[in-house]
Amino acid sequence: MNDQPVNLRPYGEIPPARQVGPLVVYDDLTLANQRAQWKLIQWLQGNNQDEPAGRALLWPIALMGIALAELAGSLSLGLIYGVSFILILSAPVAAVLFGHGALAASRTGARSPSDCMREFVHCINRADFRRAYRLLAAVDKDSYLRAAPSAARHDPLSVKRYSFDSVASFAAYWRAARVLGPGSRLVLKASSDVQMLGDGIARVTLRVHVYRSVRMEREDHGYPVTRLLLRHGDEWRIFDGEVLNLAELNLNWVPAVLSSNEGQVSQAPLTS
Repeated sequence: MNDQPVNLRPYGEIPPARQVGPLVVYDDLTLANQRAQWKLIQWLQGNNQDEPAGRALLWPIALMGIALAELAGSLSLGLIYGVSFILILSAPVAAVLFGHGALAASRTGARSPSDCMREFVHCINRADFRRAYRLLAAVDKDSYLRAAPSAARHDPLSVKRYSFDSVASFAAYWRAARVLGPGSRLVLKASSDVQMLGDGIARVTLRVHVYRSVRMEREDHGYPVTRLLLRHGDEWRIFDGEVLNLAELNLNWVPAVLSSNEGQVSQAPLTS
């Protein structure tokens, strides 16, 4: 393993832009791999204290409440006016709404890798960054500066960079990332593709979509992205909260870390 210090504030040479699917990213692959390995070692050695994410039940319960209210209202009108077709028309709609709310309530937690990834994606897409931040692994909530991706190349010195040491900074990163540029918009889409890589570590695939409006026509550019998730007690957490972590493009380093940890891997010292 690499025992060199992990630089959480890389103020040195600014990495040049590189094209990754529909995104332009600014990152150093060597530093990204080094930092990812250090983070995984920290987690494996128990440095992962965090509060439970719990469930976000407000919206699903509200949806089920609306469904029940609609059904009750239709039943009342049917009894008062003796019009049965009102109930016949409204019952299927209420059932669909109630079922959708019940399904959302069952998946809103992070009890499995797929549920955690799906919830994270939903939170990002609806700009619920506080909830998304709770699903982030504790080892990723640090002062490391991440460059927000863009839809076009820019001067690397002008690219905005954010840490994940607070909800506010995490939210600022994702607001900048979701609006990639004029006429461009970023949307995440989760999938059920899950592969277990070890005890409490999973690989999940999602798609990063960039929607562009060109000459009044809508273009959709999608790119598959591999993400790591870690088990935290009864829940799961997102290993890295960036749009695209270059270290996750190739996960060959994960088995080496898991193997080395069995032999009591030494920690890499931090610098800041």
